[in-house]
Amino acid sequence: MYELLEIDNYRIGVSTKDDIKVKTPCLANFDKETINIGGLKYKKPFFEGIKENGYLRPYYSIPEKIGEKFLNVMKREIVPVQILNSQKLNKKYESCEGELFLFKEAEERRFLKVFLNLREKHPDKLFFIDCSPEEIPLYAFLGFDIFPYSEEHERALKDFLENRNKVYLEKEANSSIKTKRLLRIAYKEFSEHLLRNMKIKNKRGIYVSTESLHRPEAVYWRKKIRENYCPHSNFIVLLPCSAKKPYSRSKSHIRFIKSIKNGIKNKKQYYGITQLILTSPLGVVPRELEDYSDYDIVVTGDWSYEEKYETKSLLNSILKKVENPRVIAHLPEEYRDLCEKAEFTDDLTETIKKYQEEIHEGEDVKFRKVSEFLYGIDIFPGDIKIKKRKHTFEIYSEELLARYDRKLNLTLKGAELLYKTGKNYVEIDFELKGDVFCRGVIDCDKNLRAGEDVVIVKNGEVTGFGKAVVPGYMMKKLERGKAVKVLRSV
Repeated sequence: MYELLEIDNYRIGVSTKDDIKVKTPCLANFDKETINIGGLKYKKPFFEGIKENGYLRPYYSIPEKIGEKFLNVMKREIVPVQILNSQKLNKKYESCEGELFLFKEAEERRFLKVFLNLREKHPDKLFFIDCSPEEIPLYAFLGFDIFPYSEEHERALKDFLENRNKVYLEKEANSSIKTKRLLRIAYKEFSEHLLRNMKIKNKRGIYVSTESLHRPEAVYWRKKIRENYCPHSNFIVLLPCSAKKPYSRSKSHIRFIKSIKNGIKNKKQYYGITQLILTSPLGVVPRELEDYSDYDIVVTGDWSYEEKYETKSLLNSILKKVENPRVIAHLPEEYRDLCEKAEFTDDLTETIKKYQEEIHEGEDVKFRKVSEFLYGIDIFPGDIKIKKRKHTFEIYSEELLARYDRKLNLTLKGAELLYKTGKNYVEIDFELKGDVFCRGVIDCDKNLRAGEDVVIVKNGEVTGFGKAVVPGYMMKKLERGKAVKVLRSV
């Protein structure tokens, strides 16, 4: 039985069998008849151990033309997987049942399609990959649990567990053409799988490689902006990014904001201007959402074709959401290709004064835009009031709905508003006295990602609020482990 403790594409968990517990990911020893995974022993099917490079590795004797009939009966403790040229036969692997799936490397696209589909169908099973030590970071990132044993494999796995972040992954993928190609294909062609199994984290992202542009976190940002963000006005100012985050605390953006305010007639006109920051790898960061874009990049002034393409595409998708946009670009010359519809200016104040009569008065919509970004909808009623504390904003209607300290934190009353949208919920039928475990989940939002806000509901009433530990689609499939870390309860 498997308990998932942490997921961010890679998986940290505990497998239990015959009262023996093994923490994964880990290594396996092979002898003539058995596979030994930290004391968990399985009898080897279909293949025998052979000595290679000083340690035992699995060898497969499955016929190349395996046949549909053979795959149909693959319901046993261990399922060896040999990727074939036939997509129809590979599809049959999805009907296989077992405790441990054994993989060999194969052509990247067929390999990833079979593995990732099996991984999602069987989140409580173990997956082994026969690989070299330098390939462990990539295969661990994809979600493999077991690797062959050697001292080199042991060191590689230890390094991965101590540095399980995308910067380390992308650096280690440079160790061979094969790993580089596999990572690129995984990032670009299997992004939906990666997005479903990524964790939403409130920590700084470091982007240093060409692959970073297609990292799940960057793809997630562009997807959320494309789907959930709409400018609050048609008067749009485009600005460059800054090294310091959030942007508004940098010296350059303090000057930009001052220049905008010097060009308007009154304070309410400031809120009638949409400010969009152009940056790689995120593409576009609206001023209202800058607290959610904590990252560092290598700044040289040179943009690759892909960086320009992604930024331009995202910007155009935003501009299409407003009628007759007036777009002012206070940007360096190298940005000109990204903003064909923009009027470039070196004097932001004077340009805004020139179009002063076009700027409508508005209100501060920051918290509404944050809600739209996070949940796909503005959950707040029309009569909210904002109270500013020392380091925190409090959002009220008749009662306190949320607090904001660079991140939105809902109260139980705010969680009720989120539940009415039909999103980000988990339904239980017991008295909530601690965290919610997968076994207690009756129903949930299948689109939840690990780390996202979750409303906990019993009999149609909100009884708690927390963060998802595992993705929504897994919650009812897993028999052990936490589904939601509870932050507040009734």
